Amino acid sequence: MKFNKILSLPALALTLFGLGACSDEVKYDPAQPEANAEVYFAAATPTTVALENDQNVINIPIYRANTSGAITVAMSSSQTLDGEPINIFSVPGDVTFADGSDVAIVSVNLDFSNIEANKQYSLTMSIEDAAQTPYGKRMQTFSISYAPWSEWKLNNELAAYTFGLFYDGTYDCVIRERSNLLDPTQKQIMIVGEDDSSYGKYGIYEKSVILNWNTTTNDIRINPPQPDAMTYQGTKLTLTDVYTFLTEIVSTDKYDANDYISSIDPETGMITLNVVFYFVQDGKVYNYPFATEFLQLPGYPDYSMYFANNGTQITEQGEELAVLTIAKGSDVNGFALKLVPGYLSDAQIEKVADKIKEDENVTLYYDGGDYTFPIAEDGDQTLVAVTYDAMGQPIGVQSYHFYYEIQMKDWNEGWTSLGKMIYTDYLVFNKPLSWEVEVQQNDEEPGYLRIVKPYGACPGLEPEEIERGHYYIYLDVTDPDKAMILPSVVSYSALTVVSESYLMKNDGESTDADVASAGMWGTWKDNTLTMPAESFGFFRGFTDTGWTYHVLNDVKAEILKPVPADDDDEPGLGTQSLSAPAVKVASFAGTNGFPVKKSKDAKKNRKFVSAAPLQF
Repeated sequence: MKFNKILSLPALALTLFGLGACSDEVKYDPAQPEANAEVYFAAATPTTVALENDQNVINIPIYRANTSGAITVAMSSSQTLDGEPINIFSVPGDVTFADGSDVAIVSVNLDFSNIEANKQYSLTMSIEDAAQTPYGKRMQTFSISYAPWSEWKLNNELAAYTFGLFYDGTYDCVIRERSNLLDPTQKQIMIVGEDDSSYGKYGIYEKSVILNWNTTTNDIRINPPQPDAMTYQGTKLTLTDVYTFLTEIVSTDKYDANDYISSIDPETGMITLNVVFYFVQDGKVYNYPFATEFLQLPGYPDYSMYFANNGTQITEQGEELAVLTIAKGSDVNGFALKLVPGYLSDAQIEKVADKIKEDENVTLYYDGGDYTFPIAEDGDQTLVAVTYDAMGQPIGVQSYHFYYEIQMKDWNEGWTSLGKMIYTDYLVFNKPLSWEVEVQQNDEEPGYLRIVKPYGACPGLEPEEIERGHYYIYLDVTDPDKAMILPSVVSYSALTVVSESYLMKNDGESTDADVASAGMWGTWKDNTLTMPAESFGFFRGFTDTGWTYHVLNDVKAEILKPVPADDDDEPGLGTQSLSAPAVKVASFAGTNGFPVKKSKDAKKNRKFVSAAPLQF
C-alpha cells in the first residue's frame, strides 16, 4: 500500500500565488532608469549550455530597455577550464542592436574538435559599464559542456501525460529516449511536441520537451528550460521544472527548492513533474503558479495512483470545490474515490475502502485528470482510492492526505462597509482611470481602511483579466497628515502596491521627520486620500538584486475620494465625516485569501490561470 505525503498549506499557497508574494525581506531600490542604452543579460537566460555533436556556434540573446536608434555596445569576455584560462570560444567584442529592437543575438563560435567530452567550460561575458542598466545583469557566466549521447530511440508504445495547470485530463503522447555514452547513469526522455514532423499530432506542448533523468537519484530536470513550450493569451511561455527555476532562473530564498524536486518511480515508470511556466518582460521574470503534472512511461507494470492538490474551483452556482489532480498507473483499469474529513489512520482507511468494495453501485472512474470535491470546513482531508482491474475486481487501496482551507468564508468579518467611493488607478493603463469601489473600515482600528477588490470593476479589462479571489488595498489614515498605503497584494501574481512612506518607515533607518522631509506623507482630508508625486508604486518581477520597485504616480494624485452626490446611485461615503483615533496604533495589514481557479470551460477544456492579470 502506498501513502502519499501531506501537501502542506505553505505548498498550496505557493501553487496558487507562484513567486509573487512580497515580504519584509524585499529589497527596495528606488533607482530610476538611466539615460543610456540600458543593455543587459536577462535573468531568465539559461546559463547551462549542453552542446550537441559537431555544434560550432552558441547563440546568446542580449537585451536593452531603451530601443531608440541603432547602437553598438562594447563587450568583454573571459573563458576557463578547471580554473585555467583557455582560448576555445570566439566571442565578439561588441553587440549591435537594430533601431527599435530590444534584443540582439551574440554568436559565440567554437571549433568542436577542441571540445572534450564531460568537461565543464566556463565563459563569462560582460557589458561595458557605460551601457549597463540597474534592471538587468551586466555580467553573465555560462557553463558549457558536451556529453555524447546515443541516437534518439522511439518508444513504440504511447505514454500518458496528465495535466495539472493549463489543461485538464490525461492524454496519449509519444516519447523518445537516449543514454549518455560516457555516463550510463544519465538518460534523457523527449516528450514529443507539436513541432515534431513525424508525431506532432500527439504533441503535448507546442515544442518537444526534454527530461534529464539521473538514474542514481531518480531526479528529473527540464534543464535547459524549453522556450516557447506553449502560447497562452498571446504570450510565448518557457517551461522548466520548479527546482531549476528556483536555483537557476530566479534568485530567492523564500522557498526551498529541494521541496520541489521532480522525480521518477523506477518501479512503476511514473514521473512526477513539478513544473512552472514563465516569460520575461523588460528583463524581469513573471511566472504562473507552480503545478504538479504526471508522465506515465509505457512498459511498466503499475497499479499505483498519484495525487496532487491543485487548488480550488468555484462553480457558477457559488459552490466551493477542492481540485485534486489524479493519475493512475498503466495497469489500473478503473478506480473509486471517497473523500473523508480528517487525517485517517491506516485502520480507518481500510474501513472506508471496505465500504467502497461492498457498494454494488459504486462509481468507477477510468481517466486521469482533475477531480473536484465539495468541502464544508477547514481541516485535514483524506482521499481514499480503491483500484480495480479489467474484470471489475478490486486490486488495491491507496490514499492521499492534504489540508484544505475554505475560501468562501466571511471575508468581511471584522470590517464594516462605508459604501462606495471613487478610486483613481495609476496601475493598469498609461493614464489615470477612475471607477467606483467599496471601502471598508476596520472594526477594532477605525484608522485602517481597505478598498475591496479594487480591480473587480475596472473598465476596459476582459473578464479573465479581472482579479479573482479576495484582494484589498489597505490604507493607514490613523494620522490624517501621515497617510500611507500599506503593502497590498492585488492580483494572482501577487503584484504588491505600497507607498514610499511605508517603505521608509520600515527600512529601520528613516524617522517620521525623514518621511516628511522627503515629501512622502499622504493626507486624508474631507474623506479624500491624496498622495504626493512619486509617493507610491508596486513591486513586481525578479532581477539579480532582488525585487524591483516601480513608481506609479509622477504627479500629485487623489487616490480615493467621495462619490459626487448626484452620481451616488447607492449609499456611499459621500461627504460623511470619518472619525479616526488620534493615537497611531501598531502597523496593520489584513490577510489575503487564496485566489481561486475559474470554473473550467467544457468546450475548451482549459483552466483559468494568471501570471499578470493587470495590463501594462
